[in-house]
This record gives sequence, structure tokens and C-alpha cells, in this order.
Amino acid sequence: MKTGERTRASRPSAARRADRTPRGVRARLRALPVTVLGAVIGLLAHGAMLGFFAYFGLTVMVWVNVLSLMFWVVGGYLALRGLNGVGIAVASTEMVMHAVFAAWQVGLGSGFQLYLWSAACLLVLNPYLRSDRALVAGVLVSIVFAVLYLILPPGAIVAPLRDIQSALYFLNALCAPLPIVFVVIMVRQTFARQQKALRAMAEHDEVTGLFNRRHGMSVLQASLDATELGDETLFVVLCDIDRFKSVNDVHGHQAGDRVLAHVGRHMASALRSDDMLCRWGGEEFLMVLPGFPADAIRDRVDALRDALAASCVGGNLPKVTMSFGLTRARPGDSADELVRRADALMYEAKRAGRNKVVDDLQPRVVAMPTIVAEVPANGDQP
Repeated sequence: MKTGERTRASRPSAARRADRTPRGVRARLRALPVTVLGAVIGLLAHGAMLGFFAYFGLTVMVWVNVLSLMFWVVGGYLALRGLNGVGIAVASTEMVMHAVFAAWQVGLGSGFQLYLWSAACLLVLNPYLRSDRALVAGVLVSIVFAVLYLILPPGAIVAPLRDIQSALYFLNALCAPLPIVFVVIMVRQTFARQQKALRAMAEHDEVTGLFNRRHGMSVLQASLDATELGDETLFVVLCDIDRFKSVNDVHGHQAGDRVLAHVGRHMASALRSDDMLCRWGGEEFLMVLPGFPADAIRDRVDALRDALAASCVGGNLPKVTMSFGLTRARPGDSADELVRRADALMYEAKRAGRNKVVDDLQPRVVAMPTIVAEVPANGDQP
């Protein structure tokens, strides 16, 4: 997993704020929907056609293009408002209208009827339109295309445009598929956003926004594998909110969710870019700290415990304290063994009075019993 991705996942609220308020011109351009860009191109194209038809004295087509410009303005406005489906429908309607009038007034030899295929594809590919309605609309537009060839002479074109017929047909044949390209890109972007949202749902906890247990375990295993290939340290911390059940019993489960979210935000703000934090389950949280200096890890976790105990959830909720179990990966450790060891140390902190950090970083000193030899009753030396 990439470092930057961990950082963003650990701080979801900041990531969401950045998505809502992109900075810089480049970010703003990336945020514009494809439908808005298509509307801009449509406006430019029909503005050029308006001048083209006015130059050749085709008054009806001038007014048709004025109407087309109005359609594209409305479509662009709808896209800016986030109504992409309605914007695509407006654009499709304009393309059908313009293609039919152009074929009727200019002739099939101009190639304007080719835009009907784009309109049909736009309607079928519109991800915001029900499939049955999209099917009916696409079929109707295809029928209109066929009817034009039944009622109009193929290859005919009005007299003022005969000298440029080949160039005009080539230009329309080149530009007619472009709306399809834009909609396909939009469908791909929509699919990518949906896939990203599904991945986020599968990897993150709904209450805290942190990684969930399944993804946290996969990150722990990856970090353990990387540690075995190098010589850097890997520390695992399992921590549990003290007396969390009483919060739910006294204040309700919504208050309990507020406490969980508060703890998640507070702990995530203390992470480095390489660290990982997940909600392990219930009121338990797991931290994976690769490459942390061994001589500073205990002080760092203890400082986190103190800062959390001093923080305020808000309202009438009590102060939050946590018990921490801290262990270091050893050669041959598995991810399950690391978590079990941290879990045992965490419960040792609970038994020691809560709001403590218990670790196994230093060898434990065990007091040995003193053995006193008995002196025989007769006073002989043993």
C-alpha cells in the first residue's frame, strides 16, 4: 500500500474537505464534469455554424443554430448544477433537432444526418436514464435516420454548398462521433467513482472513517513482510476505550458513536505518513507503526495516551481514557501472534488500573524465591 494512500485513509474528513474545495486552476479543471466541457464545445461549434450558414445565406439554418445555442447553454447549466442526466438529454434533443433540420434544408449530401447516430448513442449510454427508456429513445432516433433516407434524395445538397460538399461531409463525418467519445468517458468516470466508493466502503469503518479490521490486518501483514526483508522496526499497539460500555448504557449508542469518532480523529491526527490506524472492533483500535525509533516509541504512545485523556468529547460526555498494549515484531512472528501479544498487554494495562501503557520492550525482572537450607535438629552441618 502506498504511503500517501494510508495518510488519506487515516484522515478521511480532511480528504473530503479537499475534494469539496480543490485548490488551483488545474484541480478545478479536473473537477469539471465532462458534460460541461461537451457543452462548451457544442456552443463553439454551433457558433461557428451560425456564421457559416449566415455567410452562405441559409436563413433557416441560422435560426436553427440560434436555437441550438440556447439548448447548449441550458445543457451546460444543468451539468454545472450536477444534473448530468438531464443535460445529456437536452444535448441529445438538440442533436436530433439540428440533424433533421439540416438534412431537410441542406440535403443528405452535407452529412449532418450522421449526428443522429451520436444522439442515439448518447441516449443509450446515458447512465442516468432508465434502460427501457434509453432503449426506446435510441430505437426512435435510429428510425428517424432511416426515414430521412426514404423521403430525401441521397447525396443532394443545396446549391450554395456544392463546391465544398466533399469538405463539409468529411468535417461532419469527423465530428459526428465526438459526442459519443465524451459520453463514453463520462460513463468510465462514473464507473471509476463507483468502484472507488465501493472500495472505500469495503476498507473503512462507517462510524470513525478509519480502516476496518479486515483492511487493517492486510496492512499489518504487508508491513510485517516488509520488515522481514529489511532491518527496520515494526511496533503494534492495540488499545481499548476504558469503561466504554457505561457510555452506551448511560448516554446511548449515538453518544458512544461520538466517542468512537472522537477517539479516531484524535489518534489519526498523531500518526506519521507511514503509520496505519484501524478500528479493530467495538471500542478497540489497532496501530501499526513501522520504522519508529525503538528508544522513543514508549514515550510516543504514552504522550498519545495523555493527550487523549486531556481531550474533550463535548456535551455532557465524560473524559475518555484508553488502555494500551505495545509490542514489537520479532523474527518469526505472524500477524496473528503480534495482535495476540498486544491484546494480552492491553488487558494487563486494564488490570493495572486502566489509562496505562504496558509493553514488552524490556526484559521482565522476575523475583526468584530465596531457598533456605534446613539445619538438622542435632546441630550437624548439612
